[in-house]
Parts: sequence; structure tokens; C-alpha cells
Amino acid sequence: SDVLMPQMDGFEFCRKVKEDDTFKNIPIVFYSAQYTDDADKALAIDVGAEGFITKPIEMDKFLEIIIKILKQSKEGKTPKKSLQNIKFDQKHYEIQAKMLDKKLHELEEQNKKLQESEANYKRLIEGLSGDYFIFRHDINGVLTYISPTVKETMGYTSQECKGLSYGDFLTPNPINAIVDEYTNSTLNGTPPPMYEVEVYAKDKTKKFLQISEHPLFDENENIIGAEGIAHNITLQKITQFLEEEAVKKFHDGMVDMIKAFSMAIEKRDSYTAGHQTRVSELAVLIANKLGWDKNRIEGLKLGALVHDIGKIAVPIEILSKPGQLLPIEFSLIQIHAQVGFDILKDIEFPWPIAQMIHQHHERIDGSGYPLGLKGDEMIEEAKILAIADVVEAVASHRPYRPALGIDAAIKEIKNGQGTLYDSYIVDICIEVLGENRNLFD
Repeated sequence: SDVLMPQMDGFEFCRKVKEDDTFKNIPIVFYSAQYTDDADKALAIDVGAEGFITKPIEMDKFLEIIIKILKQSKEGKTPKKSLQNIKFDQKHYEIQAKMLDKKLHELEEQNKKLQESEANYKRLIEGLSGDYFIFRHDINGVLTYISPTVKETMGYTSQECKGLSYGDFLTPNPINAIVDEYTNSTLNGTPPPMYEVEVYAKDKTKKFLQISEHPLFDENENIIGAEGIAHNITLQKITQFLEEEAVKKFHDGMVDMIKAFSMAIEKRDSYTAGHQTRVSELAVLIANKLGWDKNRIEGLKLGALVHDIGKIAVPIEILSKPGQLLPIEFSLIQIHAQVGFDILKDIEFPWPIAQMIHQHHERIDGSGYPLGLKGDEMIEEAKILAIADVVEAVASHRPYRPALGIDAAIKEIKNGQGTLYDSYIVDICIEVLGENRNLFD
């Protein structure tokens, strides 16, 4: 088994196998390249693994170890270990925290390399200069004049361009499909808006030009051709491409990290993970009704997926307690909003993730925790999360009681409308729930 796997890591897999009467005698060997320090190996042995092999390893040595373990297993000489739940959860969480820290470090390194790569690209294109040149062509598209500044962009002299047509410069890029249509439009007396083309320069490099043209008339008002101006926008195009790539890679890294945090919570407490997923679904529906843009909604969705991350500091026995909580136990649960904020506050997400987590138990009359914020002191995302969180908690099953249903949840937020919860968002939430009665089924 590897250590890091999509649905269940190797430690949890090994533990479950060793606790199953049907499969517990199957030897398990960890085989990993990334997570190979002493703590990883120790936990692997503690959960019942028969061995731990570090990649890379020569095939002969690999087979020697496997054969030895199989022989020991057959003779009943392999160790039989099984950690107690609390001790396993503690060690397992320490390992997962280390994995998350490593992932974050990898993301930071990727971002650093991306910035270095962008700087290298910019140095490569510093020699390109944005410039303009004027051109004229006849009714057949043949160039009759082009200004001397064309040499700065295209590498051709004016004389070399004379007698050529658009088609002699155009690349196969699909954006050039509009050229004939727009040229004909100009020659028919209806100049098109500015448009872009991709062309080959004299040295066969590709350039992007922004074209604006208008028809030329003779003394009888007959169209005899067109005149226009071309702007070299190659530098802007390259910069735009690099920026879009950088944003996409950074964005994807942030999303992966949020999902990793969410998975860590799920491994520890499946109830909290299910709750967070349902809160996220309701929050997104509310934000859509409010007309939020796609990027802001994505931030809300991700924040909701980890809004209870601070509960990793709360003993699992309290989170899953079937009866009423004692005051001291409830006070321990209340720290999760602050703990969650402390975990994520120094990570520069493109959305206010840490603030969402910090404020999702605040109330608009100031009666919430941990900050006692009022009204507009709360960010809009936290106002939505506060309502979605309560609705899901009331409507769904809790460790200490069965689900109360959507109607009970609506009654709860109506009772707090304008005092505990933002009045307008409550109305929107009720509208959403009316359209999605089976949201939490």
C-alpha cells in the first residue's frame, strides 16, 4: 500500500484490514517515496503492517523483502499490533497535518517557480516593441502603401510589402477566418469594429495585430480600397496568456488545498464533513439567488466546505456525543471558529476564507461568538453561512437527536429574522428551500 491515496490513506486502509476477521491475516507492506520518515514508518507498524519499503529500491532487494515477509506470515511470526482508537486518531492526525503542511509547501514552491518562469518570459519579450503602422490596399486586397514603421513589427521594408496582400502574411490561426468577411464589409462601405489577426513576420515569428480600417473613395464616391492602422499587440497577448496561466495554476492549487483540508476533517469526523458539504450546497444556492458572480460563489463554496475545520481541536468524543452536552463541553466546541481562523489566517486565498470561518457563528445583534460582531461588521459570506449552518443543523440528523426537517429549519430562521440573521438573506433562503425541498435527503 502507498501512504497517500485518493479516498483513504494507507494507515487507515491497513488499520481497517487488520481489524477485519476475514482479511486480518493478509500481510500488508507500505511502499512509499514521499512519506518515509520515522513517524510514518512507526505508525505503519503500529497499525499492523508487516513492513515498510522506501522507493526507489532495486527489484532483487524488493523481492527479497517480500519473500521474507510472506514466509514469516506463513509461519505466524509477523507482529500483530492494533492501536487504540484515541492513540491512532492522535498519531494519524499528526501524520495528516504533516502531509497537509508538505502539500502547502509544494504549492508555495510551485507558485515561486511560476513567478520565476513568468519573469523569464517577460525578459524574453522585452525586445518586442509595440508600434503602429499605416496601410492601404486596393479593392482586391493588394497593398498599395504601408508606412516605414512596419519594419519595427514585421521586419519588412515598405517596398517589400508593396504588391502583397493580407493572405501572404496570415497564419492558419482560426481567428483569421474573419479577415475576408471584415475586408469585404469595409469595401462595401460598412467598416467593421477593430479586430485582431495573427501574422507571420519576415523571420517567420508570429505577431498579433489589432486592425482598424475604413473605405477609400475616388472623386466619384466609388470605393477603390481601404486604409487602416495596425497596432502590434503581441506583447499584450503574451502577457495576458502568462497572467491567465499563472492565475489558473494558483487558483487550482488553492482549490486542491481546500479539498485536502476537507478530506482531513472527513477522515476524523464523517458527520462534520457531511454537514459541511450540505451547508456548502445551500450557501451556493442562496448566493446564486443573490446574483453573485461565479468567482465569489466559488469562494463561498470552498469556505463552507471547511467552515468547521477548527473542530479538529475538539475531542471526537464530544463531537459525536449522543446526549445533551455539558456547559464545559459546549464551551470546548465554541472554540472551533477561532481555531479554524488561526489555522488558515496566514494563507493568502483569493477569497476571505479565514474570515468566513471566524464569523460563521456571529449574529447580527451581536449575540454570536467569538467576536460579538453586529450587522455590517460581518462579511456577507459569513451572514449566508450563519443561516445555512443553522438550517442544515436543524433539518438534518444530529448525534443527539433525529432530523427535524425543512419546516422546522424554516421556523428557526424566521424566529431569528432581523435579530440573529440577516432579514433579506433569510427571505432568499426560504425561497431556495421552497424550490429544493429534498435538498438534505
